[in-house]
Amino acid sequence: MTHPENQPPSATRAPDLENGFIVNAVTEVNSWTTEIQCVLTEDADGAAEPAYLGHECRNEHVPLMDDAGPSETVFMTRKPHEFLTYSRAGRFYQLPTTDTLVTDSAVEMVEKVALRGSYLFLPRGLPEWQSEVHCTDRRIEVIPAEEVLRGLNGRRLPMRRLFLRFDWREGEQAHTIHCPCRYVNFANESVAKKRYLQPITGHVLFPSFGTLLPGYFVCARAESGETRAEFVTPRYADACATLATRHGVNAEDADSLQRIGGMLPSFVRVFDFIYKVEGTLTFYTYAD
Repeated sequence: MTHPENQPPSATRAPDLENGFIVNAVTEVNSWTTEIQCVLTEDADGAAEPAYLGHECRNEHVPLMDDAGPSETVFMTRKPHEFLTYSRAGRFYQLPTTDTLVTDSAVEMVEKVALRGSYLFLPRGLPEWQSEVHCTDRRIEVIPAEEVLRGLNGRRLPMRRLFLRFDWREGEQAHTIHCPCRYVNFANESVAKKRYLQPITGHVLFPSFGTLLPGYFVCARAESGETRAEFVTPRYADACATLATRHGVNAEDADSLQRIGGMLPSFVRVFDFIYKVEGTLTFYTYAD
């Protein structure tokens, strides 16, 4: 928990998330570009390289590419998965985010970390695909939390203009994320007894297990300035065991699910690996 004496940083500039973009596969026949939805900066010695998270995408064919084979559809129905990518120091990384059932054999092919009978899938670097990031720093205006709350209650603060910065430390390592405020809970001044703000946004990047993981970020801010901040990333849990513990599943069905799981191990994505951090939340808009 962060206390009000920890004042927001006196930042005057931030990565330009409104106009910044990434170009991937810059040496290949087919390149593609994406907006930037999060910038993560890690700084232990003043020379850290930022990581830029692109937008979600689905697997697709490119039927008009010179060497592309015939396909009945543009979307890949044999690979009906979503994925994320990020770029760092010109390198391209892919983040598995499939929400379909994953068999035990498929899990074996993925870089992962074992976690309480489940797995966290890790990013995979593709050195043959190079990236270019076009995202300069831009002047910002920091908005005090009380002003944000008034603007939301007054219906005069559009979501597409509101961004957040969050700073935290782990040992000697300093971390900062910049990202849009896609969704904000706020105290309705006509009925609420307490004044608060609670932005939630995603996807974002955050460091864990010696690598970068995708997820969502939430920060509850009280009127006093105290904050509670968390990241959440998906883990791939035993599908049958997860279903067996759900509300409303009777004992007979739970037993059947456990037996099926023993015969056909499979995993499903659940957003419940929570990573708590202490830091400072700053709201801002771009000045020009």
